[in-house]
Amino acid sequence: MVFGNCLKNAVEDCGRMPRGEDFITVKAQLDGDMLGITVDNSYDGKIGDLFLSGKRQGAGIGIASVRAVARKYGGLTKFEAKDGVFQASVLLSRRSL
Repeated sequence: MVFGNCLKNAVEDCGRMPRGEDFITVKAQLDGDMLGITVDNSYDGKIGDLFLSGKRQGAGIGIASVRAVARKYGGLTKFEAKDGVFQASVLLSRRSL
């Protein structure tokens, strides 16, 4: 679910970018009992204080779902947008998976 939501959001963001300026980078790493997942993607720079849905008015449910899963499995989330790159980072405890 975490990969699916993060990748779906990244693909949608890239769909709003000019060809050649779109990219998605996915990284996953185990460190002891923790699984770290990072998805970086290009975006058009149109993000407010909250990460709002590009498909409808208001906040989207994808990020909220990722946060809920991370909490459920003893993890953390971090979402950042800077210099044309949106980054979703998720840390999950392997013991909870």
